[in-house]
Amino acid sequence: MGYFLKKEINPRGKSVEEVIDEIKKQGGLAIIAHPYHWIKPFKELEKYKNLADGIEVFNARSQTKKGNQKSFIFAQKNNLAMTAGSDAHHCSEVGDAYIEAEVKNLEELKEAVLEKKVKIFGRQSPIFVQIFPTLGRLLHFFWYPE
Repeated sequence: MGYFLKKEINPRGKSVEEVIDEIKKQGGLAIIAHPYHWIKPFKELEKYKNLADGIEVFNARSQTKKGNQKSFIFAQKNNLAMTAGSDAHHCSEVGDAYIEAEVKNLEELKEAVLEKKVKIFGRQSPIFVQIFPTLGRLLHFFWYPE
């Protein structure tokens, strides 16, 4: 994932190294997202750990705590910055995971991430939203009418 980007990066036909290079050319942060995802794990994590700025250690859509725990341990062991993400596939999931830091602007937030001065917060997204997305949206609508 690229954070703090000025323009979109199209990864098609590009290597991981090329994408990370483009992120950094924009002054962005290259973060490895949910590296221990049970269906699509990030391959060759050891190979890219020194190119990335950090690692997502809490992914709200991860229904196994094991993947998030392994990410946290890997980040600590390799002194990587840590982030969290909702990985929202529906608006009801936005904000299920996030970071907080005492900052005044985006540049300070970027520095806080790099300096490991952020706090990770979140909760697991409901399983029904993932298994039955349409039903999950309907249930959310009735629970939280706007």
